[in-house]
Amino acid sequence: MSSVVDTAVTLNLWPHILTAHSHIGQALPPSTRQAMMTLVDAHVAEPWHLFHFIYVVENFDSTSLSTANYQKRDPFDRPSEVDAFWQACLTTGFLQANSHGMMQITDKGETVRQQRWQILNDALAEQVLLPGAELAQLNELLTRVVDETAVTTTKASAWAFHTRRQQGLKSPLSPLAPLAQFIELRMDLGAFRDDAHLASWRGPHVVSPHAWEILGEIWQNETATLDELVAKLARRGFSAGETAVALEELFSLGWLRQAQKNYHLTEDGRAVRQTAEQTTNDIFYAPWSVLSPAELEVVRTGLGAFQTMS
Repeated sequence: MSSVVDTAVTLNLWPHILTAHSHIGQALPPSTRQAMMTLVDAHVAEPWHLFHFIYVVENFDSTSLSTANYQKRDPFDRPSEVDAFWQACLTTGFLQANSHGMMQITDKGETVRQQRWQILNDALAEQVLLPGAELAQLNELLTRVVDETAVTTTKASAWAFHTRRQQGLKSPLSPLAPLAQFIELRMDLGAFRDDAHLASWRGPHVVSPHAWEILGEIWQNETATLDELVAKLARRGFSAGETAVALEELFSLGWLRQAQKNYHLTEDGRAVRQTAEQTTNDIFYAPWSVLSPAELEVVRTGLGAFQTMS
């Protein structure tokens, strides 16, 4: 591993990218939030439905949508939850079945996607969370990382990244506001981050996705009860009984121990999860070798400035 990659791993800029994205969302004015909710209310009952629909068609092949393809990138949801989401999209008319036994975006879905982009881009064009020259430089450096990722990986090794880049729907607006450009770069990098994490555990270990996610939750929080895990992962759609089965899976692997109602990782379990995190970072930051140490520092400083100016 090069010294530049070592530096990128040490700086671990991905959490800072996520924080910067969060600050952009928090800075949106009430009028933008109201415009978004008006769009939601015109089509769906829940905001997550519309926004997740847009995420899906921009990160997957919008002409070949299926639960199997969705779970190539996100295997952590119960399949029935994904099926229910598709049904909701069919009901609203955002998607339609096609002759290949899959689903594809409709004209209505594309219109809604364009409307959402217009609302967001107009708002972001008015926001100043970083001086213009600094934001342009940050976007240019992140673009180089994304471009390097594209040429140093393949679809076989980075399915989510290349699917988003090659088949996901792009912004219908040009030019994009610089903050919107940053969000698009963050989404490109997020796809590759998912690829890196999947590679870190699916190759070395035979474990169900639900059990693996539980392992990560306990690793992050040191301890958890069954009720806490069920509540924290409720969005995944698994019952308490199914979560208990996943805990038993971790016990059988020697990665988990129990003290009364609390679950803790064993030394082996902690080592497995820590190794996966290190492997994720090693894969994810490899393309960052296209930047110099000084440029990595520019990225770090720029991301930090989002917080101080928001």
